[in-house]
Amino acid sequence: MKRVKCIGDVFYKISKKFKPILLNIVNHFNSSIKVIFILFYNSLIKVIFILFYKNFVSLQKKILNLIKKIKFVNFKKYFLSKINKLYKIINIIYNKKIFAQVLLGTFFIIFIYLIIPAFYNYDKTQIEKALCKEINIKCSIKGKIKYSFYPTPRIKIYNFVINESNSKGKVLAQFKTIESKIPYFSLLNKNKFKFNKINLNKAKINFDINKFNDYINFIKVNFASRVINLKNGEIKFIDKNEYVTSIKNVNLKHKPNIKNEVTVLKGDFLGDKIYIKLKNKKLEKKPSLIFETKFLNSNIISKGELFNLKSSTNPVNGNILFKNSKSSLSMIFDYKDDQIIIKHSNLKNNFLDGKLEGKINLFPYFNLDLNIDLHAINFNKFATFLNNLSKEDRKNLLSINKKINGKLDLSVEKIFSKNTLINSFESQIKFMNGDIFIEQFLLNLKKIGAADATGIIKNDKRFSNFNFESNIFLDDLKRFYNRFGIYNKKTTSSHIFVSGSVDLINLTLRLNEIFINEKFNEADVEYIEKEFNNILFKDGYKSFLDFKNLKEFAKLIASEIK
Repeated sequence: MKRVKCIGDVFYKISKKFKPILLNIVNHFNSSIKVIFILFYNSLIKVIFILFYKNFVSLQKKILNLIKKIKFVNFKKYFLSKINKLYKIINIIYNKKIFAQVLLGTFFIIFIYLIIPAFYNYDKTQIEKALCKEINIKCSIKGKIKYSFYPTPRIKIYNFVINESNSKGKVLAQFKTIESKIPYFSLLNKNKFKFNKINLNKAKINFDINKFNDYINFIKVNFASRVINLKNGEIKFIDKNEYVTSIKNVNLKHKPNIKNEVTVLKGDFLGDKIYIKLKNKKLEKKPSLIFETKFLNSNIISKGELFNLKSSTNPVNGNILFKNSKSSLSMIFDYKDDQIIIKHSNLKNNFLDGKLEGKINLFPYFNLDLNIDLHAINFNKFATFLNNLSKEDRKNLLSINKKINGKLDLSVEKIFSKNTLINSFESQIKFMNGDIFIEQFLLNLKKIGAADATGIIKNDKRFSNFNFESNIFLDDLKRFYNRFGIYNKKTTSSHIFVSGSVDLINLTLRLNEIFINEKFNEADVEYIEKEFNNILFKDGYKSFLDFKNLKEFAKLIASEIK
């Protein structure tokens, strides 16, 4: 009996120690709730204690009797009977009414604990400072601050705005709602609320490309160490006050830990679905940033790794791979002052092989200055590639995004084909606001001669036209006539001039002028134009790239020239 009383005393002491903790919870409420809670708690403790004490005393007596009688009674029979009685005792302890009361009381205590933060007074200024630590950035809460314990405890902020403090209130970002999860064990002290897990919803972000580095530093200071989930956002890229482009339907997840920081962005960009993944490896001997980008509709993939990101003296360097179906480009590069310098690269697909060098400026505008030297092109495979394009792909074959500008020097050392006249070519091309300017296009026609062309490809949503002028110089007319099966032809001019335009969507030629010895009259020009379209463009690229059709057309024109 003394042991039982000792156990009862211990139980009573435990209940007394636990009581101040619960009273601390109750202190957050008014007096009426306090009274109800204290009465409920005292009655609950008494019921549990009485049941425990009585049943424990009864159980102890029965165990002592069992020990006394064990020598005189069949052990197995006696043990089973006592087990049965013990089962009945347990049933009494866990009586349905008592169990329901305990369960209800536990639920009530948990519920009160969870709703405590709903009665706090939240200071907007303190929360603004907690979320934004950058001096040149001003954060403001325009809406309400609410608390919710479902599905987990969290603070919900409405209409959160980030401004540049030195740009007359220029809005950098605006969020309809921000949610920050609160740890369960921090609910009793609002000063312990840490905004380490943040959910952003319906964000509108204005990204000035001229302040790229400033924004990156702001993100590192305020968000790099936090778990971020952004849904239904839009990122607008602007040049000062002018709109450049945007990523819509943005969904972003950022998860940092001791070793890595992983960021995944999904959205709609340049008419395609984009996927970007960044992994910042922090604890390696040589810290690096691994990145991966996918244009899902175009099936364009790029991935690589960057080094020296934290160096203030050495340029960032790295490697990258671009891949689209059977085409690939791998290169080693440096990055400094918003410029990518390509040091070494390999360009390859099923019909060409070569290398690429040059520079790509990312800011303030996307600008190219590239030199592509191709070792070889397989003309037959290239023709097959064009023939297999869908109607929509053919329509957009030479369509360039207006944001891509710059120049490209493209040359081919060798063109492999049984029938083609072209041995190699060199070109100088410029891209400007979606149009392609061919400033120089020189073709080596083997021993027959050479040709050049200049022009512009005008692109629009409704059309794509190539306006051109071309000169053909025939050094060996006899060889030219034999190549095209033209016989009994007297020597004529070795210079041919042609100007006109090609509808690149419908593949139709329109001739403006032809000069061979003399300028052709309008009727002859119309006749040649008609025959060209009937013979070379009758089946699109397939007929245009067939040497037999070119040979047929050359014979026809030669017969008309006096």
